Amino acid sequence: MKSHTICLAQTAPVLGDLVYNKEKHLECCRWAIQQGAGTIVFPELALTGYHTAEQTPDLALRADDPFWNELKDISRKITIITGCVLEERGPFFYNAAVVLSGGDIRFVHRKVYLPTYRIFEEGKWFARGQVWRTFDNHGYRSGILICEESWHLLPAYVLFLRGVDVLFILTNSPQNTPRLEDPNSPACACRTQNEFFARMLQTFVIFMNRAGEEKGRHYWGGSEALAPDGQRLCRAGRDEERLLVHLDPAVLREQRIHTPLRRDEDVLLAFHNIQWLMHKEPSNKIEGERT
Repeated sequence: MKSHTICLAQTAPVLGDLVYNKEKHLECCRWAIQQGAGTIVFPELALTGYHTAEQTPDLALRADDPFWNELKDISRKITIITGCVLEERGPFFYNAAVVLSGGDIRFVHRKVYLPTYRIFEEGKWFARGQVWRTFDNHGYRSGILICEESWHLLPAYVLFLRGVDVLFILTNSPQNTPRLEDPNSPACACRTQNEFFARMLQTFVIFMNRAGEEKGRHYWGGSEALAPDGQRLCRAGRDEERLLVHLDPAVLREQRIHTPLRRDEDVLLAFHNIQWLMHKEPSNKIEGERT
């Protein structure tokens, strides 16, 4: 494992404009390559915009769609992680993260937890994924969570058990308070969450939010990268489109030696407790009461 440079491309996708959004991807990729980056990451649904609603079938891309050709070509020089609506046989439409590398699509993550409350209606338009897996990216075992998935402990824990070194969180988080520093703001919650995951999972965290405005909602940006000890390595402003972060594998190794959480994790114990929860019969007894 060697040091690695990642470009955080905090774009402002135009809803429904696949051509414009792809051109923005290519522009950012060319810049990142010039800066020596080996990976570039974009926000959730960066190729389509977020509120796809009735347009979802029209904006969906198949893995073999010619639309990908230019991105596949430039992925020979830089790994691309981005979000799109992915169509698969069914037809099923997924809120997906796609990894392009070496001239092809190498990995796909389909969002499992689909928020369908308040302003969100993903469960109405998207099929649900079923699994969280890791992939190798320049020697770093990497995993992806998409927005709502980072609000649940199970996805991050599964990736922890799979030995994740870099956790990418792709999101579309709008601002719903006047000040980002408000304790009730999404920004405050996400930043707390990012530090927690970095420390407890002992992994680099790349949090990738979008910028701009869509359907009257403002997005607060704030994309950031954290080290496995929770130290913040960089953070973008509201409208800052590109920034770089350098990953040092020595920091990862040192943190895991100093606090061997992965070594001491008892997977079988977790499995047995889940089994117990699934088969437990209703009881009026107090927990721990002797019979």
